[in-house]
Amino acid sequence: MRRGTFFEINLRQLDENISHLHRLIKGNEILFMVKSDAYGHGLVEIVERAIEGSQVANFGVATIDEAIYLRRHLAKKECEIYVFSELNLEQEDCLEYYESFAIHPVISSLANLKLFLSLKQSGNIPLVLKVNIGMNRLGLRDFELEESLNLIKKAKRSVYHLMGHFSNATDITEVNSLQYKLFLDIKKSFKEWAISVERTSVSNSGAIEQGIGLNETHIRPGLMLFGPSGLSSKANGKVNRWRGESISRLQVKKISSYPVLSGQGVGYGLSPSPGDGILNLLAIGYGDGLPTSLANKPLRINGHDGQIVGRINMDLLQLLTKEDCPLNQREYIDLWHDKKSLMEICKVSKVIPYEMLCHISSRIPKKYVE
Repeated sequence: MRRGTFFEINLRQLDENISHLHRLIKGNEILFMVKSDAYGHGLVEIVERAIEGSQVANFGVATIDEAIYLRRHLAKKECEIYVFSELNLEQEDCLEYYESFAIHPVISSLANLKLFLSLKQSGNIPLVLKVNIGMNRLGLRDFELEESLNLIKKAKRSVYHLMGHFSNATDITEVNSLQYKLFLDIKKSFKEWAISVERTSVSNSGAIEQGIGLNETHIRPGLMLFGPSGLSSKANGKVNRWRGESISRLQVKKISSYPVLSGQGVGYGLSPSPGDGILNLLAIGYGDGLPTSLANKPLRINGHDGQIVGRINMDLLQLLTKEDCPLNQREYIDLWHDKKSLMEICKVSKVIPYEMLCHISSRIPKKYVE
């Protein structure tokens, strides 16, 4: 653990982001995607706040163990938890958790559907299906649909939640419309087979911002509720409907600083300083999740120009500033403090915000504020 360097998370801003989301949608229920420790923000803390602060009742994780962890820590909180990727249906203990902990496996292959329907416990577990509408990743394929419908019909099951997933929702493209049409056609097939479908969802963050798929009962926001837009920078410039703000701030302690001259070698490999100035040694490195692609990159921090000198170390970052820069007088420096500064460091490092946030390691303590 570090002391002085913090990943600060503003829970009130999460409330505000959810409130803003409600202004964009059509009364859809929210299935909040909180995979990978709530995108690095703390699974239990984020889910608990979403339940208490915004009455969110549905959450999505990647693995059964994430779901079990969440249920055990929030046993008294009423919510539904969906497992999207790693189901482990063949393991008896996992089946017991699905049944007793009210956890919903998202069935996304014909093999898993056959296994699920063959299990005696499955009658007590809602049938949740994901269909492939063009992502070509997880999801029942078009050539598997008829057999799947037949199996469900013979088992006399209804579908609790039918899902799809856009492959290009980060961009404004006709592909999204075509994939949504396919989802509507598949949904129609269930109706033709007289198989009841209670809930539906297809929209992730980028699709929500574009207003695609908002006629379904649920939406599945992830990244947007943590602040950044779910659209690419190019697409976001065209749509620009999302007004949410980053809920996190990465505050880094300065260990020491000293003057350097242009050309003076710094650190491993003695990378030459690009100019005269003050070299600030910050308590963060790739051991804390900082991408090594930031090496020797210019970086604007709190409105001031800086330059990373040399490699990103396991534990340290070397930041060059001008001699009269106000950052030199501070004990702490924010690598980011809002959505704009977070996206700037992502742009410079060529790392998507999902990765930047998820990679913040447990060595940096989380500090929750209002």
